[in-house]
Amino acid sequence: MMKKVFNYLLLLFLCFNFSNIVNAKVDVQDNGYMMQELANISGPKFVSITANNDLVTVKTSGSVVGYYWGESPTLSQAKFTSTNSNTYYAAVKNGIYYVWVAGSGVSTGNVNAVMYSYGIKVTSSCTNQRVENCSGSGTIERCYIYTGGKSVTPEKTGTLVTPANGYKLDSLKVDSNNCSNLSLTVGGQRLAQRYCRVVFAYMCSKNTGGGSTTPKNDCVTNPNAAGCKNTCTGCACTNSCKTIPYLTGLTVSPGTLSPAFDTKNTAYNVVVDASVSQINIQAVGSRGNASGTITGTGVKNLSYGTQTFKISIANNAKTIDYYVTVTRQDPSYTDNTLSAINLSVEGLNPEFNPAVTTYNLDVENNVDSITIDAVLNNENASFVEGFGPRTVELKEGTNPVQIRVLNKNGETNIYTINVNRLGMDACTRESATKARLKVLALKTDKKDIKLPKIDFKPDQLTYSGIQIPYEARNNLYIDTATEIDGDTVKVNDFELVKNVETEIKITVTSRECPNVTKEYIILATLMDKQILDNNALLSGLSVKNHSELKYAKNVNNYAITLAKNESKVKLNYTTETSTAICTDNNKDDKGNLVSYNGGEVITITCIAQDGVTKEVYTIKVNKQKKTNIIVVLLIVILIVLLLIYLVLRLLGYKIYFNFEMIGSFFRGIGDSIRRTFDR
Repeated sequence: MMKKVFNYLLLLFLCFNFSNIVNAKVDVQDNGYMMQELANISGPKFVSITANNDLVTVKTSGSVVGYYWGESPTLSQAKFTSTNSNTYYAAVKNGIYYVWVAGSGVSTGNVNAVMYSYGIKVTSSCTNQRVENCSGSGTIERCYIYTGGKSVTPEKTGTLVTPANGYKLDSLKVDSNNCSNLSLTVGGQRLAQRYCRVVFAYMCSKNTGGGSTTPKNDCVTNPNAAGCKNTCTGCACTNSCKTIPYLTGLTVSPGTLSPAFDTKNTAYNVVVDASVSQINIQAVGSRGNASGTITGTGVKNLSYGTQTFKISIANNAKTIDYYVTVTRQDPSYTDNTLSAINLSVEGLNPEFNPAVTTYNLDVENNVDSITIDAVLNNENASFVEGFGPRTVELKEGTNPVQIRVLNKNGETNIYTINVNRLGMDACTRESATKARLKVLALKTDKKDIKLPKIDFKPDQLTYSGIQIPYEARNNLYIDTATEIDGDTVKVNDFELVKNVETEIKITVTSRECPNVTKEYIILATLMDKQILDNNALLSGLSVKNHSELKYAKNVNNYAITLAKNESKVKLNYTTETSTAICTDNNKDDKGNLVSYNGGEVITITCIAQDGVTKEVYTIKVNKQKKTNIIVVLLIVILIVLLLIYLVLRLLGYKIYFNFEMIGSFFRGIGDSIRRTFDR
């Protein structure tokens, strides 16, 4: 009986689809990250430069033999470090630094080095300060140098605080200190020294005892000494109670802050047109121990004139106030137009229009002077001395007569009347159509420099308000072409001076009539050099419903696993600076979220303001696999049969396999299937 039972169970097991076992696949999830092979790279190139506290990290690609580093843009004044690593660390205090990466061929007189495009501005390290004429209380910052061991030494010696006459220094003590836990080995590179910041609190009061005293404070020599740190409790030991809050970003729309935003600068100016009635002020605060609450931001209504708005950030230690002074130009202050031009001779062409600034006037040869009576459109405007209503002597040919109107803001508008005094010969009579340009433009040999475009008109001889980028100061030239072939063009020598208006004169002489000339004038101003931000780092990264993604500042690669019924993800990320721009591939061309089946990679690319520094973040998308129910069931049945077999053997039964019966069973199933199809 037991033998028959076992045979029937065996037949039932054989009825299952064994193809599921044969064709079963083992799915192995690759939880690693994609790596990009950089092939055939020889010359060194910059990848990114970032600053954190006193450390500046330089990342490069290609074959590197060393780095130059200095506070001057001149290579000969830079310090050289020999290394073949594509990551280089420099310890610096606050300031602007220049860096070169050197390839092969570094030797005396043969330096193959590539300079980073801009100076690197460091504001997160430390600055040496001192206080003169102290009559109250405050804080002062100093740089300390760590060279190993348990102590640090001041980078600059001398008196920190000098009391004013009649005052004394009551106290001088450490207020905050980030000189602990420094290491000279960073990323495998050994640095000679590190910088750290120590902030001292001081207090001066009136000297009623007849003399000025300076309290002894050994902490100035070594702020890490035991006696300098044993009086704190709780958060005071880590300075979290006394860390001053600050803004890390401040923007206005519309308009531009002047000067450019700097964390330590609390006063800014913005000038907007008369048409702007509102301005939106937004701010970003500090994080960590110095985080605080920001007030005073948002949309502000503007009236004409100047108004100041206060933006505050406060925590349990202190409140810092930033001020934005907005000037909405009064229309009466910006008007530099004329309401009329009256001449002693008729024939102004075209008819006067306040918006038209160039006119022509033909007079007979016997007219040797002309009287100009110009009327201002606004009482707040004025004429530039020597360019208002007057009598002008005329020579034969073209006489460019200018009327310059100055508004209350100091902006100049130039009206030009080209008075053509006809002569007795054809050249004089046709002088208006001769010695003319058809092309006038600014050019430079340097790449990636965007020059302003001149709105050129052949009859307009003067062009003002032309601003030249600082990088084009030594490579600017004037591109011209004449209407008549053979006419000659001469450009006077000029030298651009920063923030000073320079007159560039272009003289055109007619080939047919050498006595006929025209002078085109460009009034150009060289702008200040700009230092662009090079921070492309994210300050935060998360995926909705996926807490397994833990963002870390120095980590660029992550992975998430989608649930079985999940196919789309929602990203959320922010940049450390408002100037960096990021893009990702999580949406299609129509803005819809992309669906994932597992194995894909989400890429987030961030470009810094300098257009060079780039950070790339990746998220590997995995997906949970469905369980093969049939395979699991077969394994369970197989285990049950094996247990039955073992039990029967232990009980002393002999097990026989009736293969003839099994064959008959399968043949019966086959005959049933054939009869079904025959019907």
